[in-house]
Amino acid sequence: MMEVIRKKELSIIITSVCFLITFLPYFFNLPAVDAVAKHTVNWSLITTYFMAPVGLYYLTQYNVSGILKRREGWPYGLITVVLVYYMVIVGLVYGTTDTKFQFFYDAFALSMTAMVGGLYGFYFLAAGGRAFRARDSRAAILLIAAFVILMRNAPIGVLIWKGFGPTGAYVMDVLVASANRAFKIGTATAGIALGLRILLGRETSQIGIVEAE
Repeated sequence: MMEVIRKKELSIIITSVCFLITFLPYFFNLPAVDAVAKHTVNWSLITTYFMAPVGLYYLTQYNVSGILKRREGWPYGLITVVLVYYMVIVGLVYGTTDTKFQFFYDAFALSMTAMVGGLYGFYFLAAGGRAFRARDSRAAILLIAAFVILMRNAPIGVLIWKGFGPTGAYVMDVLVASANRAFKIGTATAGIALGLRILLGRETSQIGIVEAE
């Protein structure tokens, strides 16, 4: 039985069938297939929700192992495990709207998220200072565009020169939007190609099989 489950062909068949069930109702009026497609989407959501306990298990395993072995920074792992299980237990027992849950969420989760965001800002500035150097004409254009957008979003920018507002809007709404559309078209094309490779059995890494072509 296990040999049948592990076969590549079975995984490809299941993937292809589920894809067709959810894909065809978008283009054809198939009430019976549409009803099955709704159940298939619900199954995919349920499968996704099962990833949360798996993530909790591996987070616990990693941190508890570090605590027992007294690895460097193990007190932070202890704090992580305590807070995670506190939030899970309180959320399941009392609900996410309870004050005991909301207090720890506001005091720890939100404040730590804000702290990490603040630290990222300094790294972004340092990386931008190294990257935005006018070594050639293309780098100079990138530097000018980034400076215009920065001054448009900064409150002091429009005070220095009112033209930063419309110029930054033009860069964002025209130039950046055009580049984003080209990027999305390329990404969509690559996604279609990858999907076809999966359906044809040429791409098997998603089922844990890596084959050399």
